[in-house]
Amino acid sequence: MDVPSRSFSVRHWLILLAAACVLPVWIGALWSLDRAAVAKRQLIEENLLHSARILSRLLDGRLTAIRSALVALATSPSIESGDLEGFHRQARQLAGDFPEADIILADADGAELINSYYSFGSTLPRRSRPDLIGELFQTGKPILRSHFRGAGTGRSLIGVDVPVIRNGKVLFDLGASLPCLQLSADLERAGLPPSWIAAFIDGNGVIIGRNVDAGSAIGRPAMTAVGISEQVFESPTVTGTPTVVAVVPVAGTRWGVAVGVPKSDFDAETAWWRNRVLLGIGGLTLFGTAAALLIGIRIAKAIEALVEPAARIGRGEEIRIPGSPVAETERVATALSQASALLQKRRRDLEESVLRERLSRELAATDGLTGLANRRRFDEMLATEFMRHTRSGADLALLMMDVDHFKAFNDHYGHLAGDDCLRRIARVIEAVVARSGDFAARYGGEEFACILPATPLSGARDIAERIWRGVALLDIPHVLSDAPAHVTISLGVASGPCRVGASPLDLVALADRQLYLAKESGRNRIAVASFAGTGRAMES
Repeated sequence: MDVPSRSFSVRHWLILLAAACVLPVWIGALWSLDRAAVAKRQLIEENLLHSARILSRLLDGRLTAIRSALVALATSPSIESGDLEGFHRQARQLAGDFPEADIILADADGAELINSYYSFGSTLPRRSRPDLIGELFQTGKPILRSHFRGAGTGRSLIGVDVPVIRNGKVLFDLGASLPCLQLSADLERAGLPPSWIAAFIDGNGVIIGRNVDAGSAIGRPAMTAVGISEQVFESPTVTGTPTVVAVVPVAGTRWGVAVGVPKSDFDAETAWWRNRVLLGIGGLTLFGTAAALLIGIRIAKAIEALVEPAARIGRGEEIRIPGSPVAETERVATALSQASALLQKRRRDLEESVLRERLSRELAATDGLTGLANRRRFDEMLATEFMRHTRSGADLALLMMDVDHFKAFNDHYGHLAGDDCLRRIARVIEAVVARSGDFAARYGGEEFACILPATPLSGARDIAERIWRGVALLDIPHVLSDAPAHVTISLGVASGPCRVGASPLDLVALADRQLYLAKESGRNRIAVASFAGTGRAMES
């Protein structure tokens, strides 16, 4: 007598398993959806912060470029000679590099001596913000001037001012006034989404540039202070629109960048994403349930197909195992072989991609004409070496080189000959600067630079003399040269310890000043100076 079975078939168990899988999926989906919505908001906020960081670097780069140009202009010999008209021409030439900017030279009383906006000899207004001018003369350090109105033009401006120092004393204030509308134009060209609002904010919390409605927004307060840390918060714009705002400070200043998206857009994007995720989870759940049922049926049939052969084995009969299990195994093996082949192909593709990327990075860091490192790679290497030498206390040397009368050479012999001349000089530099760790680069145009780690001034001078002699031995004809009838170079050398608080720019400025002295002294020579870690030096 047969005993009734109390067990379920495998098909029943698989159906129960599918049902058991669906319920946790929905419970987990509802919880995950809430977490995912938070993550989506964080992602959008991070996108806002990322855009604000990019714009912060953009503003910092513009301010740094102007400050560097003013520092260079402050060394003009026209100041010592009292040639204000000549200095006015130089200021207007510099202003041409910064559209709509005005270059102003003023004394300690705020009286303007020259203003590139006006013709030389015109009656000039006095500087605004005498308190900031006084601070510059007291500290001898560059300053940023927050939003102000031009005394003569009434334009909304910001300012960058540097001291003109001679013999350790601040003689004049050299400043550049930049129209806020130019900053707004930078934001308009930044390529932000149409609904996004971006603004530059000065240290007083005043808008100095905006990509939307700049004319009405500039000069209005955005917030009480930008702060010194990144943050994301909800706040109305100056026009009252509720906005999610990301604020990022500009490095080394109390200024900042704010990028916002209207809260309605922010909420709509989050809701759209939530609905899409919910729809996707629902669809995947239905698909998964149907797939689980179909797979369960196939598994049940495969197992049931083994019942009869197993019974026949028990009876001692000869059996033949159905071929389907073996065929499945073969198909799995074939699939695995195909997957392996595909993975190998993808690995080769990845290796080729990595190689192309490495070559691309090398090309991005190499000067195409000379084969030396380019200016970008030089700046990165100098910053790294300067930091390393600050920790070690060893001397870091920098050579700045310039081909004498190269423009005249190019004009007389042609650009092809000029290119060949630069390549031959680059080979001389490579041959001399051959120690492990030494670094040579084309600084720009006919200028070259070498970084010599752990090299005192005497060693740096020896290397400079070897380069100088090597270029002379090239004997490249140059009939327009001052004395020798061949191509020569002038070199500026600076070496010394890198101290905490100093900047790689200080070392560059000192070496560049020595190069300037070498050229002013007649070219085809070397000028050297000991780097004191602050840009000051003992020159020889």
